[in-house]
Amino acid sequence: MCGPSMRVLVSYVSGAEVAEVELEREALVEAVHRAVTKATGIPGTRQQLLRGHDLLWPTMRLSQLGDEDELFLSLVVHRASFVATASDDGTARIWHTHRGNCVHTLEGHGDVVRSAVFSPDGYFVLTATSAGNAKIWNVLTGQCVRALPVQTYALSLAVFNADSSLVLTAAIDGTAKIWRVPCGGCFQTLRGHQGTVTSAEFSKDGTQVLTGSWDKTAKIWLVAPTGREQNHAEDCRADLGSCLGCVGFFLKSWCQTRNDRLCLRTLRGHSHAVLSAAYAPDGDAVLTASVDGTARIWRGGETIQILEGHGLGVFSAVFSVDSRLILTASWDRTAKIWEVASGVCLRTLKGHGLPVRSAVFSADDAAVLTASDDGSAKIWSVKTGTCLRTLVRPGHFVRVALFSPDATLVLTSFEDGTAQLWDPCTGDCLQTLSGHDQSVKFARFSP
Repeated sequence: MCGPSMRVLVSYVSGAEVAEVELEREALVEAVHRAVTKATGIPGTRQQLLRGHDLLWPTMRLSQLGDEDELFLSLVVHRASFVATASDDGTARIWHTHRGNCVHTLEGHGDVVRSAVFSPDGYFVLTATSAGNAKIWNVLTGQCVRALPVQTYALSLAVFNADSSLVLTAAIDGTAKIWRVPCGGCFQTLRGHQGTVTSAEFSKDGTQVLTGSWDKTAKIWLVAPTGREQNHAEDCRADLGSCLGCVGFFLKSWCQTRNDRLCLRTLRGHSHAVLSAAYAPDGDAVLTASVDGTARIWRGGETIQILEGHGLGVFSAVFSVDSRLILTASWDRTAKIWEVASGVCLRTLKGHGLPVRSAVFSADDAAVLTASDDGSAKIWSVKTGTCLRTLVRPGHFVRVALFSPDATLVLTSFEDGTAQLWDPCTGDCLQTLSGHDQSVKFARFSP
Protein backbone atom coordinates (compact mmCIF):
# COMPACT_ATOMS: atom_id res chain seq x y z
CA MET A 1 0.00 0.00 0.00
CA CYS A 2 1.24 3.48 -0.91
CA GLY A 3 -0.74 5.31 1.78
CA PRO A 4 -3.10 4.81 4.72
CA SER A 5 -5.23 1.74 4.18
CA MET A 6 -8.58 0.42 5.26
CA ARG A 7 -9.72 -3.17 5.78
CA VAL A 8 -13.05 -3.78 4.07
CA LEU A 9 -15.21 -6.78 4.97
CA VAL A 10 -18.19 -7.64 2.79
CA SER A 11 -20.97 -10.01 3.83
CA TYR A 12 -24.34 -10.97 2.42
CA VAL A 13 -27.30 -9.45 4.23
CA SER A 14 -27.77 -12.94 5.73
CA GLY A 15 -24.40 -12.55 7.47
CA ALA A 16 -22.39 -15.00 5.37
CA GLU A 17 -18.93 -13.61 4.60
CA VAL A 18 -18.25 -12.73 0.96
CA ALA A 19 -14.86 -11.04 0.71
CA GLU A 20 -12.18 -9.28 2.69
CA VAL A 21 -9.80 -6.80 1.09
CA GLU A 22 -7.36 -4.12 2.19
CA LEU A 23 -7.46 -0.93 0.13
CA GLU A 24 -6.09 2.58 0.21
CA ARG A 25 -8.47 5.08 1.77
CA GLU A 26 -8.60 7.04 -1.48
CA ALA A 27 -9.65 3.94 -3.46
CA LEU A 28 -13.11 3.94 -4.99
CA VAL A 29 -15.97 1.74 -3.86
CA GLU A 30 -15.67 0.23 -7.34
CA ALA A 31 -12.51 -1.54 -6.08
CA VAL A 32 -14.67 -3.32 -3.49
CA HIS A 33 -17.08 -4.38 -6.24
CA ARG A 34 -14.13 -5.91 -8.13
CA ALA A 35 -13.00 -7.81 -5.06
CA VAL A 36 -16.52 -9.24 -4.70
CA THR A 37 -16.53 -10.27 -8.38
CA LYS A 38 -13.17 -11.99 -7.95
CA ALA A 39 -14.40 -13.85 -4.88
CA THR A 40 -17.86 -14.80 -6.13
CA GLY A 41 -18.00 -14.38 -9.92
CA ILE A 42 -21.00 -12.06 -9.56
CA PRO A 43 -20.77 -9.31 -12.23
CA GLY A 44 -20.46 -5.77 -10.94
CA THR A 45 -23.70 -4.79 -12.66
CA ARG A 46 -25.64 -7.16 -10.37
CA GLN A 47 -24.14 -5.94 -7.09
CA GLN A 48 -25.32 -3.35 -4.59
CA LEU A 49 -23.13 -2.48 -1.61
CA LEU A 50 -24.76 -1.08 1.52
CA ARG A 51 -23.37 0.51 4.64
CA GLY A 52 -26.20 0.11 7.06
CA HIS A 53 -29.18 1.25 5.01
CA ASP A 54 -27.17 3.56 2.74
CA LEU A 55 -26.47 2.51 -0.85
CA LEU A 56 -22.85 3.18 -1.88
CA TRP A 57 -22.11 4.45 -5.37
CA PRO A 58 -19.09 2.96 -7.19
CA THR A 59 -17.59 6.44 -7.67
CA MET A 60 -17.48 7.18 -3.92
CA ARG A 61 -14.11 7.12 -2.17
CA LEU A 62 -13.64 4.97 0.90
CA SER A 63 -12.32 8.01 2.75
CA GLN A 64 -15.78 9.56 2.47
CA LEU A 65 -17.17 6.75 4.62
CA GLY A 66 -15.24 7.61 7.79
CA ASP A 67 -11.87 7.28 9.53
CA GLU A 68 -12.27 3.73 10.79
CA ASP A 69 -9.58 1.15 10.09
CA GLU A 70 -12.28 -1.39 9.25
CA LEU A 71 -15.35 -0.98 7.10
CA PHE A 72 -18.25 -3.44 7.18
CA LEU A 73 -20.47 -3.58 4.10
CA SER A 74 -23.46 -5.68 3.05
CA LEU A 75 -23.91 -7.15 -0.42
CA VAL A 76 -27.26 -7.36 -2.16
CA VAL A 77 -27.39 -9.31 -5.43
CA HIS A 78 -30.18 -8.21 -7.76
CA ARG A 79 -31.51 -9.59 -11.02
CA ALA A 80 -31.54 -6.28 -12.86
CA SER A 81 -29.35 -6.30 -15.95
CA PHE A 82 -28.28 -3.91 -18.68
CA VAL A 83 -28.30 -3.73 -22.46
CA ALA A 84 -25.67 -2.07 -24.65
CA THR A 85 -26.65 -0.80 -28.10
CA ALA A 86 -24.45 0.47 -30.94
CA SER A 87 -25.84 2.75 -33.62
CA ASP A 88 -25.13 4.34 -36.97
CA ASP A 89 -25.71 7.69 -35.21
CA GLY A 90 -22.16 7.54 -33.79
CA THR A 91 -23.12 6.65 -30.21
CA ALA A 92 -23.52 3.63 -27.98
CA ARG A 93 -25.94 3.51 -25.08
CA ILE A 94 -26.32 1.50 -21.88
CA TRP A 95 -29.90 0.78 -20.80
CA HIS A 96 -31.53 -0.58 -17.66
CA THR A 97 -33.58 -3.61 -18.72
CA HIS A 98 -36.30 -3.40 -16.06
CA ARG A 99 -36.90 0.33 -16.19
CA GLY A 100 -36.12 0.74 -19.89
CA ASN A 101 -34.25 4.02 -19.32
CA CYS A 102 -30.91 5.04 -20.84
CA VAL A 103 -28.31 4.95 -18.06
CA HIS A 104 -25.34 6.25 -20.07
CA THR A 105 -24.82 7.63 -23.58
CA LEU A 106 -21.30 6.83 -24.83
CA GLU A 107 -20.30 9.66 -27.17
CA GLY A 108 -17.24 10.88 -29.05
CA HIS A 109 -16.70 8.02 -31.47
CA GLY A 110 -16.73 10.17 -34.62
CA ASP A 111 -18.39 7.57 -36.87
CA VAL A 112 -20.75 4.60 -37.05
CA VAL A 113 -20.42 2.40 -33.94
CA ARG A 114 -20.29 -1.18 -35.23
CA SER A 115 -20.31 -3.04 -31.91
CA ALA A 116 -20.65 -2.61 -28.14
CA VAL A 117 -19.88 -5.64 -25.96
CA PHE A 118 -19.75 -6.13 -22.20
CA SER A 119 -16.70 -7.63 -20.52
CA PRO A 120 -17.42 -10.99 -18.85
CA ASP A 121 -16.92 -9.42 -15.41
CA GLY A 122 -19.54 -6.79 -16.23
CA TYR A 123 -17.37 -3.74 -15.55
CA PHE A 124 -16.52 -2.57 -19.07
CA VAL A 125 -18.13 -1.97 -22.44
CA LEU A 126 -15.92 -2.13 -25.53
CA THR A 127 -16.99 -0.15 -28.60
CA ALA A 128 -15.58 -0.25 -32.14
CA THR A 129 -16.24 2.09 -35.06
CA SER A 130 -16.00 2.45 -38.82
CA ALA A 131 -13.36 5.14 -38.25
CA GLY A 132 -10.93 2.66 -36.68
CA ASN A 133 -11.63 3.77 -33.10
CA ALA A 134 -12.08 1.44 -30.15
CA LYS A 135 -12.90 2.64 -26.65
CA ILE A 136 -13.21 0.93 -23.27
CA TRP A 137 -15.93 2.36 -20.99
CA ASN A 138 -16.76 1.89 -17.33
CA VAL A 139 -20.30 0.46 -17.18
CA LEU A 140 -20.99 1.80 -13.70
CA THR A 141 -19.93 5.40 -14.41
CA GLY A 142 -20.27 5.71 -18.20
CA GLN A 143 -16.76 7.18 -18.41
CA CYS A 144 -14.24 6.27 -21.11
CA VAL A 145 -11.33 4.65 -19.29
CA ARG A 146 -9.21 4.02 -22.40
CA ALA A 147 -9.27 5.03 -26.05
CA LEU A 148 -7.14 2.59 -28.04
CA PRO A 149 -4.83 4.06 -30.70
CA VAL A 150 -6.78 4.83 -33.87
CA GLN A 151 -6.25 2.22 -36.57
CA THR A 152 -5.90 2.96 -40.26
CA TYR A 153 -8.84 0.85 -41.38
CA ALA A 154 -12.44 0.51 -40.22
CA LEU A 155 -12.97 -1.99 -37.41
CA SER A 156 -15.32 -4.87 -38.11
CA LEU A 157 -15.64 -6.13 -34.51
CA ALA A 158 -14.18 -6.12 -31.01
CA VAL A 159 -14.32 -8.79 -28.25
CA PHE A 160 -13.04 -9.51 -24.72
CA ASN A 161 -11.27 -12.64 -23.50
CA ALA A 162 -12.82 -14.74 -20.73
CA ASP A 163 -11.14 -13.02 -17.77
CA SER A 164 -11.62 -9.48 -19.16
CA SER A 165 -7.85 -8.82 -19.21
CA LEU A 166 -7.49 -8.59 -23.01
CA VAL A 167 -9.54 -7.29 -25.94
CA LEU A 168 -9.25 -8.07 -29.62
CA THR A 169 -10.09 -5.64 -32.41
CA ALA A 170 -10.39 -6.77 -36.03
CA ALA A 171 -10.24 -4.60 -39.14
CA ILE A 172 -11.38 -4.72 -42.75
CA ASP A 173 -7.73 -4.97 -43.90
CA GLY A 174 -7.57 -8.54 -42.53
CA THR A 175 -5.59 -7.79 -39.37
CA ALA A 176 -6.48 -8.23 -35.73
CA LYS A 177 -4.85 -6.72 -32.67
CA ILE A 178 -4.91 -7.86 -29.05
CA TRP A 179 -4.77 -5.17 -26.37
CA ARG A 180 -4.29 -5.16 -22.60
CA VAL A 181 -7.17 -3.97 -20.37
CA PRO A 182 -7.40 -1.31 -19.11
CA CYS A 183 -3.99 0.17 -20.02
CA GLY A 184 -4.60 -0.18 -23.78
CA GLY A 185 -1.12 -1.43 -24.73
CA CYS A 186 -0.93 -3.56 -27.87
CA PHE A 187 -0.24 -7.12 -26.80
CA GLN A 188 -0.09 -8.79 -30.21
CA THR A 189 -0.84 -8.21 -33.90
CA LEU A 190 -2.25 -11.01 -36.06
CA ARG A 191 -1.61 -10.67 -39.79
CA GLY A 192 -2.38 -13.30 -42.40
CA HIS A 193 -5.96 -12.96 -43.62
CA GLN A 194 -6.37 -11.51 -47.10
CA GLY A 195 -9.84 -10.08 -46.47
CA THR A 196 -12.00 -8.50 -43.78
CA VAL A 197 -12.05 -10.38 -40.48
CA THR A 198 -15.74 -11.22 -40.03
CA SER A 199 -15.65 -12.96 -36.66
CA ALA A 200 -13.24 -13.54 -33.79
CA GLU A 201 -13.30 -15.13 -30.36
CA PHE A 202 -10.84 -16.22 -27.69
CA SER A 203 -10.71 -19.84 -26.60
CA LYS A 204 -12.11 -20.46 -23.12
CA ASP A 205 -8.62 -20.79 -21.61
CA GLY A 206 -7.44 -17.65 -23.41
CA THR A 207 -4.46 -19.30 -25.11
CA GLN A 208 -5.86 -19.12 -28.65
CA VAL A 209 -7.92 -16.89 -30.94
CA LEU A 210 -10.23 -18.10 -33.72
CA THR A 211 -10.92 -15.77 -36.66
CA GLY A 212 -13.03 -16.03 -39.82
CA SER A 213 -12.56 -13.94 -42.95
CA TRP A 214 -13.82 -12.92 -46.36
CA ASP A 215 -10.73 -14.73 -47.74
CA LYS A 216 -12.67 -18.05 -47.42
CA THR A 217 -10.61 -19.27 -44.44
CA ALA A 218 -10.67 -19.40 -40.68
CA LYS A 219 -7.48 -19.30 -38.62
CA ILE A 220 -6.49 -20.40 -35.14
CA TRP A 221 -3.82 -18.21 -33.57
CA LEU A 222 -1.58 -18.60 -30.56
CA VAL A 223 -1.94 -15.87 -27.97
CA ALA A 224 1.78 -15.38 -27.31
CA PRO A 225 2.51 -15.94 -23.61
CA THR A 226 5.23 -13.27 -23.61
CA GLY A 227 2.97 -10.72 -25.23
CA ARG A 228 5.91 -8.93 -26.81
CA GLU A 229 4.59 -5.98 -28.72
CA GLN A 230 4.91 -6.20 -32.49
CA ASN A 231 3.42 -2.96 -33.66
CA HIS A 232 6.59 -1.00 -34.26
CA ALA A 233 8.33 -3.55 -36.45
CA GLU A 234 5.24 -4.49 -38.42
CA ASP A 235 3.90 -0.99 -38.96
CA CYS A 236 7.29 0.20 -40.18
CA ARG A 237 8.03 -2.65 -42.56
CA ALA A 238 6.22 -1.13 -45.56
CA ASP A 239 8.14 2.16 -45.22
CA LEU A 240 11.43 0.35 -44.79
CA GLY A 241 10.60 -1.86 -47.74
CA SER A 242 10.30 1.15 -50.03
CA CYS A 243 13.25 3.05 -48.55
CA LEU A 244 15.85 0.40 -47.80
CA GLY A 245 15.36 -2.21 -50.49
CA CYS A 246 16.79 -5.54 -49.38
CA VAL A 247 16.78 -4.53 -45.70
CA GLY A 248 13.04 -3.99 -45.96
CA PHE A 249 12.69 -7.35 -47.71
CA PHE A 250 14.43 -9.19 -44.87
CA LEU A 251 12.41 -7.31 -42.24
CA LYS A 252 9.20 -8.23 -44.06
CA SER A 253 10.30 -11.85 -44.22
CA TRP A 254 11.09 -11.83 -40.50
CA CYS A 255 7.65 -10.42 -39.66
CA GLN A 256 5.96 -13.00 -41.90
CA THR A 257 7.89 -15.83 -40.24
CA ARG A 258 6.81 -14.53 -36.85
CA ASN A 259 3.15 -14.45 -37.92
CA ASP A 260 3.45 -17.93 -39.38
CA ARG A 261 4.51 -19.15 -35.94
CA LEU A 262 1.55 -17.41 -34.32
CA CYS A 263 -0.93 -18.96 -36.77
CA LEU A 264 -1.40 -22.52 -35.52
CA ARG A 265 -3.87 -23.64 -38.22
CA THR A 266 -5.54 -22.31 -41.33
CA LEU A 267 -8.91 -23.96 -41.98
CA ARG A 268 -9.40 -24.19 -45.75
CA GLY A 269 -12.35 -25.78 -47.54
CA HIS A 270 -15.06 -23.17 -48.01
CA SER A 271 -15.49 -21.82 -51.55
CA HIS A 272 -16.70 -18.39 -50.41
CA ALA A 273 -16.38 -15.98 -47.48
CA VAL A 274 -16.49 -17.34 -43.93
CA LEU A 275 -19.06 -15.21 -42.05
CA SER A 276 -18.78 -16.81 -38.62
CA ALA A 277 -16.38 -19.05 -36.73
CA ALA A 278 -16.94 -20.41 -33.22
CA TYR A 279 -15.43 -22.80 -30.71
CA ALA A 280 -17.58 -25.58 -29.30
CA PRO A 281 -18.41 -24.91 -25.62
CA ASP A 282 -16.55 -28.09 -24.68
CA GLY A 283 -13.52 -26.87 -26.67
CA ASP A 284 -13.38 -30.02 -28.79
CA ALA A 285 -14.27 -28.59 -32.22
CA VAL A 286 -14.60 -25.47 -34.37
CA LEU A 287 -17.64 -24.45 -36.42
CA THR A 288 -17.64 -22.20 -39.50
CA ALA A 289 -20.44 -20.80 -41.68
CA SER A 290 -20.03 -19.52 -45.21
CA VAL A 291 -21.61 -17.66 -48.10
CA ASP A 292 -21.12 -20.93 -50.03
CA GLY A 293 -24.27 -22.27 -48.31
CA THR A 294 -22.56 -24.71 -45.96
CA ALA A 295 -21.31 -24.94 -42.39
CA ARG A 296 -18.32 -27.08 -41.44
CA ILE A 297 -17.22 -28.77 -38.23
CA TRP A 298 -13.45 -28.96 -37.77
CA ARG A 299 -11.23 -30.90 -35.44
CA GLY A 300 -7.44 -30.78 -35.48
CA GLY A 301 -7.52 -28.57 -38.55
CA GLU A 302 -9.51 -31.09 -40.60
CA THR A 303 -13.17 -31.03 -41.67
CA ILE A 304 -15.11 -33.79 -39.90
CA GLN A 305 -18.62 -32.80 -41.04
CA ILE A 306 -19.99 -30.66 -43.88
CA LEU A 307 -23.51 -29.44 -43.16
CA GLU A 308 -25.18 -29.13 -46.55
CA GLY A 309 -28.84 -28.35 -47.19
CA HIS A 310 -29.34 -24.59 -47.25
CA GLY A 311 -30.26 -23.19 -50.65
CA LEU A 312 -28.28 -19.97 -50.16
CA GLY A 313 -25.48 -18.56 -48.00
CA VAL A 314 -25.30 -19.22 -44.26
CA PHE A 315 -25.12 -16.06 -42.15
CA SER A 316 -24.19 -17.74 -38.88
CA ALA A 317 -23.69 -21.10 -37.17
CA VAL A 318 -23.57 -21.74 -33.41
CA PHE A 319 -23.22 -24.73 -31.10
CA SER A 320 -25.78 -25.59 -28.45
CA VAL A 321 -24.64 -25.15 -24.86
CA ASP A 322 -24.04 -28.90 -24.51
CA SER A 323 -22.12 -29.04 -27.85
CA ARG A 324 -24.44 -31.75 -29.25
CA LEU A 325 -26.39 -29.59 -31.70
CA ILE A 326 -25.69 -26.87 -34.25
CA LEU A 327 -27.99 -24.08 -35.39
CA THR A 328 -27.58 -22.30 -38.75
CA ALA A 329 -29.29 -19.20 -40.19
CA SER A 330 -29.49 -18.59 -43.92
CA TRP A 331 -30.39 -16.27 -46.78
CA ASP A 332 -32.82 -19.01 -47.88
CA ARG A 333 -35.29 -17.78 -45.17
CA THR A 334 -34.80 -20.82 -42.93
CA ALA A 335 -32.81 -21.91 -39.91
CA LYS A 336 -31.74 -25.51 -39.39
CA ILE A 337 -30.87 -27.63 -36.36
CA TRP A 338 -28.16 -30.25 -36.94
CA GLU A 339 -26.74 -33.14 -34.95
CA VAL A 340 -22.98 -32.72 -34.41
CA ALA A 341 -22.11 -36.41 -34.25
CA SER A 342 -23.79 -37.37 -37.55
CA GLY A 343 -24.04 -34.07 -39.43
CA VAL A 344 -27.74 -34.85 -40.03
CA CYS A 345 -30.30 -32.03 -40.22
CA LEU A 346 -32.87 -32.72 -37.48
CA ARG A 347 -35.19 -29.73 -37.97
CA THR A 348 -35.76 -27.06 -40.61
CA LEU A 349 -37.38 -23.96 -39.14
CA LYS A 350 -39.64 -22.46 -41.83
CA GLY A 351 -41.85 -19.44 -41.47
CA HIS A 352 -39.84 -16.29 -42.17
CA GLY A 353 -40.57 -14.41 -45.39
CA LEU A 354 -37.07 -12.96 -45.89
CA PRO A 355 -33.48 -13.98 -45.01
CA VAL A 356 -32.80 -15.14 -41.46
CA ARG A 357 -29.93 -12.97 -40.20
CA SER A 358 -29.18 -14.83 -36.99
CA ALA A 359 -30.27 -17.75 -34.83
CA VAL A 360 -29.32 -18.60 -31.24
CA PHE A 361 -30.09 -21.25 -28.64
CA SER A 362 -31.55 -20.46 -25.22
CA ALA A 363 -29.34 -21.17 -22.21
CA ASP A 364 -31.10 -24.51 -21.57
CA ASP A 365 -31.01 -25.55 -25.27
CA ALA A 366 -34.80 -25.93 -25.23
CA ALA A 367 -35.60 -23.05 -27.56
CA VAL A 368 -34.23 -21.24 -30.61
CA LEU A 369 -34.58 -17.54 -31.42
CA THR A 370 -34.34 -16.33 -35.02
CA ALA A 371 -34.17 -12.81 -36.48
CA SER A 372 -35.24 -11.93 -40.02
CA ASP A 373 -35.36 -9.09 -42.51
CA ASP A 374 -39.14 -9.66 -42.62
CA GLY A 375 -39.50 -7.59 -39.43
CA SER A 376 -40.00 -10.48 -37.03
CA ALA A 377 -38.17 -12.61 -34.52
CA LYS A 378 -39.47 -16.09 -33.79
CA ILE A 379 -39.07 -18.47 -30.86
CA TRP A 380 -39.02 -22.17 -31.79
CA SER A 381 -39.10 -25.46 -29.92
CA VAL A 382 -35.86 -27.39 -30.40
CA LYS A 383 -37.65 -30.67 -29.71
CA THR A 384 -40.45 -30.27 -32.26
CA GLY A 385 -39.32 -27.45 -34.57
CA THR A 386 -42.65 -25.64 -34.10
CA CYS A 387 -42.88 -21.88 -33.79
CA LEU A 388 -43.90 -20.95 -30.23
CA ARG A 389 -43.96 -17.14 -30.48
CA THR A 390 -43.64 -14.49 -33.18
CA LEU A 391 -42.29 -11.12 -32.03
CA VAL A 392 -43.18 -8.74 -34.80
CA ARG A 393 -42.68 -5.07 -35.59
CA PRO A 394 -43.95 -4.68 -39.17
CA GLY A 395 -41.96 -2.55 -41.57
CA HIS A 396 -38.60 -2.74 -39.80
CA PHE A 397 -35.68 -5.11 -40.36
CA VAL A 398 -34.72 -6.98 -37.18
CA ARG A 399 -30.97 -6.55 -36.85
CA VAL A 400 -30.43 -8.39 -33.56
CA ALA A 401 -32.40 -10.99 -31.58
CA LEU A 402 -30.96 -12.43 -28.38
CA PHE A 403 -32.03 -14.24 -25.24
CA SER A 404 -30.92 -12.75 -21.93
CA PRO A 405 -28.46 -14.97 -20.00
CA ASP A 406 -31.30 -16.31 -17.82
CA ALA A 407 -33.69 -16.57 -20.82
CA THR A 408 -36.32 -14.39 -19.12
CA LEU A 409 -36.06 -11.65 -21.77
CA VAL A 410 -35.61 -11.35 -25.52
CA LEU A 411 -33.83 -8.34 -27.03
CA THR A 412 -34.42 -7.14 -30.60
CA SER A 413 -33.03 -4.10 -32.41
CA PHE A 414 -34.26 -2.30 -35.53
CA GLU A 415 -33.38 -0.01 -38.41
CA ASP A 416 -35.44 2.88 -36.98
CA GLY A 417 -33.04 3.40 -34.04
CA THR A 418 -34.98 1.49 -31.38
CA ALA A 419 -34.55 -1.75 -29.49
CA GLN A 420 -37.24 -3.74 -27.68
CA LEU A 421 -37.38 -6.11 -24.73
CA TRP A 422 -39.93 -8.93 -24.86
CA ASP A 423 -41.37 -11.58 -22.58
CA PRO A 424 -40.53 -14.87 -24.36
CA CYS A 425 -43.37 -16.71 -22.58
CA THR A 426 -46.17 -14.37 -23.64
CA GLY A 427 -44.70 -12.54 -26.62
CA ASP A 428 -45.52 -9.18 -25.01
CA CYS A 429 -43.26 -6.17 -25.56
CA LEU A 430 -42.11 -5.03 -22.11
CA GLN A 431 -39.89 -2.05 -22.97
CA THR A 432 -39.04 0.02 -26.04
CA LEU A 433 -35.55 1.54 -25.84
CA SER A 434 -35.81 4.81 -27.75
CA GLY A 435 -33.06 7.39 -28.12
CA HIS A 436 -30.83 6.56 -31.08
CA ASP A 437 -31.34 8.66 -34.22
CA GLN A 438 -30.31 5.93 -36.68
CA SER A 439 -30.23 2.16 -37.10
CA VAL A 440 -29.25 -0.05 -34.13
CA LYS A 441 -27.36 -2.90 -35.80
CA PHE A 442 -25.71 -4.29 -32.68
CA ALA A 443 -26.97 -4.95 -29.15
CA ARG A 444 -25.96 -7.15 -26.24
CA PHE A 445 -27.10 -8.07 -22.72
CA SER A 446 -24.79 -7.62 -19.75
CA PRO A 447 -23.55 -10.85 -18.09
